[in-house]
Parts: sequence; structure tokens; C-alpha cells
Amino acid sequence: DVAAPVSEFVSVMLARQARWSARTGGGVTRPVALTSSAVFAVSDDGTLTALGLAGGNFLWRSRPGSHPFVTPPVVARSAVLAGAQNGAVWALDAADGSPLWSTTVGTGLRGVLGISDDGALVFAASDEGDITTLDATTGKNLGKVLLDAPVAHGPIGFGANSWLAVLSDGTVRAGTGEQAGWTAKLPAAPSAASRP
Repeated sequence: DVAAPVSEFVSVMLARQARWSARTGGGVTRPVALTSSAVFAVSDDGTLTALGLAGGNFLWRSRPGSHPFVTPPVVARSAVLAGAQNGAVWALDAADGSPLWSTTVGTGLRGVLGISDDGALVFAASDEGDITTLDATTGKNLGKVLLDAPVAHGPIGFGANSWLAVLSDGTVRAGTGEQAGWTAKLPAAPSAASRP
């Protein structure tokens, strides 16, 4: 399970047998991202590390700017993206870790970065209670949707240009780019007295 937390090591399991383990330089408590040749992990010190998928060999380590990465990494086409503590979304070349672009979407980031199915768009939730859509190739801001409450989970990209997020008030919101879509309220959990 690639989303399971690991501590100071990234391990690859195949056929229930450990194939390799590698140190990342710090604890890894966020989900990792994979391509056909590499695994990407953000460690507790806010550094993004790339390891070879076949044998765990060190490929590169990066922490551009002065703020640590705080979101799990995601892959969009040939870039690996992660959000920094200051609200900036960074795109790094997946092959060598060199910065491709950086765009600030708020004063801080919440949750994870979402990616459209085709990898063309990135969706980022800020601490200000909005979701910004970015072009994954250039980092250009394509629009922002102001939400009624901060994002608790997500955003998750789906389709060519859509996102879905669960807000802190239990509302589920969907949208496309700068257009808000549908809203649904999650039902309250039954009380202990009402359960059989």
C-alpha cells in the first residue's frame, strides 16, 4: 500500500517480500507518489526525495525556496509536485529535481494536491478556504473557487478538469476550474442511542 506511513525508510514490497529499503533523511508520514521508475517521498523535514523504484537508489533530493514541503507529492506528466508551508505549489522535474515553476495560491496549503485525469491541471486548497486550479505545465493560475468552509480532505481531481473536496463542516463540494459545481451535506452519524 503506497499510502501507508513509513518511518525514515521507504520500502518496496513485491509478492509480499521486501525488495529494498532506503533512508530518506527523515521520517516519512505522508503518502508517496510513484512513476514507472521512481518513488517520491516528502520527509518530516520538508524535503522531497526521489528514489529509483527498481532498487531504491538515491536519485535526488530537493527543497527549493526557504519553506518546507507540507503536502504529499503527486505526479503530473513528467513533473512531481508538492505544496510548501508558505502556500506555494512547486513543480520539479521528475528526472533530476530541478524546479520547473512555483505559484503561490494562499498563505498556507490544506490537504493534498489534486491532479486531473490527464495530468494537465493541479488543484490546490489554501488555508483561506478556496481551491485554485493551476496549469500543471506552466503553473499559471486558471481560476479560484471560494468555499464556505476550509477543506478537510482533498481536493481530488477527476475527469479532465473537475475536483471534489470534503469541507470541515461535512459538506462535499465539486467544481471545475473557477466554477463551483454541486454541494451535498454528509449525513450526521447516528447517535449511540439510535443504533441497534
